[in-house]
Amino acid sequence: MGTHAYSLGRPPSLSRFGNPRQRGFASVKSSRTMLASLLYSIARLLVDLLTFAIASRLNSKLKFWPRGMSGWHMHPHVVGDQETPARAKYSDDMGWESFEIRTKRRVQLLDVTGQVAQVVERSRVSEGICHVFIRHTTAGVTINEGADVDVALDVEAQLGQIVPKDSGYRHGEGNSDSHIKTVLVGSSTTAPVRDGKLSLGTWQAIFLCEWDGPRTRTVEVAVVAV
Repeated sequence: MGTHAYSLGRPPSLSRFGNPRQRGFASVKSSRTMLASLLYSIARLLVDLLTFAIASRLNSKLKFWPRGMSGWHMHPHVVGDQETPARAKYSDDMGWESFEIRTKRRVQLLDVTGQVAQVVERSRVSEGICHVFIRHTTAGVTINEGADVDVALDVEAQLGQIVPKDSGYRHGEGNSDSHIKTVLVGSSTTAPVRDGKLSLGTWQAIFLCEWDGPRTRTVEVAVVAV
């Protein structure tokens, strides 16, 4: 008898090509791997398409694109066939700014419009909102007439009558009237910004309202694009 090419006791098909059951498992495993890879590629494509669609929608409506965590970078937008600069721009390093004011009397309405306007100009916001805040409990901030200084004096006098300095208050520091006046006036105010400038009415001004001076007060200002 001649020598066979295959080992004794094993059919040629098994020795040469392996166990059919093993080959079946390998084929299924390969198919599953290919299917998983295909599904993953499709999912990635759908996510990319959805992200692009959302970003395009936002960009066309709001005319801005996120630029880091410190602010918004405004993109140019097209009107007709002409590209124009974005309407508003918020600088990357602009946040809350503050300045100090030294009051001269116990009760005093002090015009701070000029200082606030300077912050608005530095913000480089063309269209937006200016927030003015004061972090004191015996001083406030408000907007009222600044053309006639007598208006501020009248406000000081009338609030002094409505909330007198001594009226049997329980507060031990003797300045409860100052706290009450701050509650009435408020600790913050807002004003519009148009064309890069503080947009107040013809007779309006922003006042720091001192109720327990003279002191050094801190006024905080932030400008946000809209």
